[in-house]
Amino acid sequence: MMDYMLWALMFVGHLAIWCVIFNRIHATALPRWFRKLTEKLIVVAVLIGFVWFAYLMFFNGTISVETIVNRFFFSGVYLSTNLLAGVYFALRWGYRKFIAERPAELSASATEVIDVRQLNDNPIYVGPLAKALELVPGNQSHLVAIERKTLALPGVCESLSGLKICHLSDFHLTGQLDIGYYTRIVEEVNQFDADLVLITGDLIDEHECLNWIDKVFGGLQSKHGVFYVLGNHDKRIKNEPLLRKMLSDSGLIAVNGRWVTQGINGVDVAIAGNELPWFGGAEKLQPYSKSVDDVDIELESGGGTEPAVPNHSRPFKILLSHAPDQLKWAQGFEFDLMLAGHTHGGQIQIPLVGPIVAPSRYGVKYASGTFMMEKMLMHVSRGIAGDKCIRINCLPEVGFFTLTAVDR
Repeated sequence: MMDYMLWALMFVGHLAIWCVIFNRIHATALPRWFRKLTEKLIVVAVLIGFVWFAYLMFFNGTISVETIVNRFFFSGVYLSTNLLAGVYFALRWGYRKFIAERPAELSASATEVIDVRQLNDNPIYVGPLAKALELVPGNQSHLVAIERKTLALPGVCESLSGLKICHLSDFHLTGQLDIGYYTRIVEEVNQFDADLVLITGDLIDEHECLNWIDKVFGGLQSKHGVFYVLGNHDKRIKNEPLLRKMLSDSGLIAVNGRWVTQGINGVDVAIAGNELPWFGGAEKLQPYSKSVDDVDIELESGGGTEPAVPNHSRPFKILLSHAPDQLKWAQGFEFDLMLAGHTHGGQIQIPLVGPIVAPSRYGVKYASGTFMMEKMLMHVSRGIAGDKCIRINCLPEVGFFTLTAVDR
């Protein structure tokens, strides 16, 4: 029995090591062809490892870990490494599953699921690949979770209590999901009557969907503006200036590498963006200070923003970052709220285990959910879609957040 447990831990460690390598590589701005190549090599390495384990046991006629480790030096080193990794990841999983508590700042949470496939007049899945993936048992790409959360944050003053924020991420306009899927989500967003709509990247993948931009993003309504950053998949649109102009023409306000201050109920709400490591700009951001440029942005945005109100109190600062990997950078600027996406919640979550891959230097630690990082709260969205229409135990997400002041 002990040998079976040891082999199980070594299998876990072997898979976990290669998942870590996968996650770290996909957290970088390395060329897409290189990342796709490493995906294939990693799959081969994982399979070879399991075949090798079976070979050791079959040709040595024993499952005794001690015997095999002592007989072959290289096998002993690699198997011991896998065993240690397996123990480590098993303990970490146990901590997150049974010990870690949700942050106290998340004072209330409720989820409503809508089936867009039933609500749409046209088929949701478009094209041979999407239609094939629709048939995968348990695929939930057409089910959207409306996540309603109340966030009690120290930086929220009484004047901002009740501020309503809609967080959207990872639209991935590829054409594999019908445009009706996205316009239905826009309808849900508009019913929320948000004060701010904040979008954290990966808006579009394919040039053929550029004519969807105004139909989708132009339909978003917000009292004080719709703000965005781009993500790694947006680099597939080679004409970046054209993409940004089309988003601007649709009413979206870019915040990458700059502060945009909104006067809301007499309080400064300062929004900034980070598109690193895929697009530059955030590395030049300076600590927040109210400037004349901020006022000009407010008056020209057309997003329903109130004229700037002189305010000497501490502003409420929000960061839009495509990836959660920028959290240390965000803490250096003392943001109150950080919103991110990119990881898709792992996209496929194994029952009991959860996600095993997420393109982040932190692996699956911040694959999705709400986290308190000292004085900053970070929420990582599972996103609305992906470049492939597959979701298992990991519903697409639309975030409706209401901010409240902390009781003192």
